[in-house]
Amino acid sequence: MGLGGLFLFLIVFFAGMMLVLAKTTRGAAEYAETSLLEILPGYDIEELVRRAAPDAKSAFGGQESVKMKAYVAKHLGEFRGLIGEVSCPNRSFNSSTGEGMVRRAECYATAEYEKQNAEITMVIVKREEWGIVSIRFNIDHEFDDEDAIIVTRLLLPARQASQFHPASAVSQTS
Repeated sequence: MGLGGLFLFLIVFFAGMMLVLAKTTRGAAEYAETSLLEILPGYDIEELVRRAAPDAKSAFGGQESVKMKAYVAKHLGEFRGLIGEVSCPNRSFNSSTGEGMVRRAECYATAEYEKQNAEITMVIVKREEWGIVSIRFNIDHEFDDEDAIIVTRLLLPARQASQFHPASAVSQTS
């Protein structure tokens, strides 16, 4: 195989990788949007647990989820819908888990609520199917002590989220 054959191989290889990444992005965005539309009205904790990644299910079923639901109701009010499309520009593959290929995507959405809009960041992973690792609300709000405890804890501590991907530094504050 000459230099031309090597060049052709590299072009085909990179084109294939771009197709895989495009498919991953589209699948991640569709999953994220569907999940948000099922979870956000009424902040459905049971739906959140159902859609959670296997390693994150116990974190979403605890008292922190109940506190987060109260926090969302208090500061945002009733969910009205998503504004624009859900995007998942940050995605990666991680096969070092010993469980085969793991896909990870960080997705962003803007949700319209009764009192104010919220920027939402959701981290999802895919082994056999997609699952939620963390969800974070970014809103304009001055925090009192009770709010600060809820917001810094959020739904999943950063050390648990980072086990899915070493570069996934989940912020502890909004």
